[in-house]
Amino acid sequence: MAFDTLSEKRKRILFTLMFGVIAAALVLFIVLEIVILSKGGFPFTPDKPSEIIEATEEPTAEPTEEPTEEPWIYINEDCNTIETRFNPPKGYTRVEVEPGSFAEYLRTYPLKDYGALPLQFSGAINDEASALGVLAQPDPLIRNQQCADTVIMLYAEYLYGQGRFDEISFNFLNGFKCDFKTWAAGYRDKVSGNKVEWVLSTDKPGVVENDYSYENLYNYLKEVYVYANTDSLALELPFVKPDDLKIGDVLIGTVKDLKEMALNISDKLAESINYGHAILIADMAVNEAGEKVYLFIEGTTPATECTVVQNPTISNVCWFYFRTADNTFQKGTSGIRWRTTWGHSLDKSAK
Repeated sequence: MAFDTLSEKRKRILFTLMFGVIAAALVLFIVLEIVILSKGGFPFTPDKPSEIIEATEEPTAEPTEEPTEEPWIYINEDCNTIETRFNPPKGYTRVEVEPGSFAEYLRTYPLKDYGALPLQFSGAINDEASALGVLAQPDPLIRNQQCADTVIMLYAEYLYGQGRFDEISFNFLNGFKCDFKTWAAGYRDKVSGNKVEWVLSTDKPGVVENDYSYENLYNYLKEVYVYANTDSLALELPFVKPDDLKIGDVLIGTVKDLKEMALNISDKLAESINYGHAILIADMAVNEAGEKVYLFIEGTTPATECTVVQNPTISNVCWFYFRTADNTFQKGTSGIRWRTTWGHSLDKSAK
């Protein structure tokens, strides 16, 4: 009985020891598993126990900068014609012109070197006129011209160069037709109040019959400058519809027109306007959608060399877009908008 009891005690002790060993082994296994997993798994592969598996990453491309678009070049400073100096806006192409036309004459008109400043009749610099393109006009005609005079001179010069003397004709403000052919024949205008008539004047010094010299053209234009202005051009020249505007057409804002537009800005601005103004379309370009842009030239007051008009809303750009809502555009810094309905044709046969 005592023997059996001792045997049972030994069994219980042995069982307890075995259970403890097993439990300790299980705990050790669990601890090792946790450690291994926390370090990313087993460090060796089964078939290559000595080779360490290294983590690899896909190579990444070097970061690249976003491509930058080159700024559009509007002005070629080393070129000296309207066509070659002023590039049309991106996406626009110059309209075609006929060889020998007034449009080609204007587009290829020579310019002074880039940077040359526009001079007044006195020789002083006109700080208010654009210096991006100054026409290289014959002297001394530039000494007398204002805005309407510039339009008259350029068209008269073009016709003179073509030998089309019969077409050189401009009305005075009272409607008197002053044509170069009659002037060249030796007649001179006699002005008495609002009445004007031709008088044969070959008995006067320097007046001879059939004088078609350039000097005589200059003398004729000086007389026209005195009695013709923007209002007389507006009365004489036929209107052009906005959609039909072309190179060589002139936009004329009379005193009444400009005052009316100035009232949209302020009464004070409207009151300051005492003269009309005229600008000549010297170039045009169009895009695939049929949208047009225009380049203008102008003389100004006081009498100044003719210059290419600078767009006041875009730096160093001389092209103008017409606002489609009302067919207007802003020409100067005053904010006055010009109407495309002010267009006139120098070709009087268009009436």
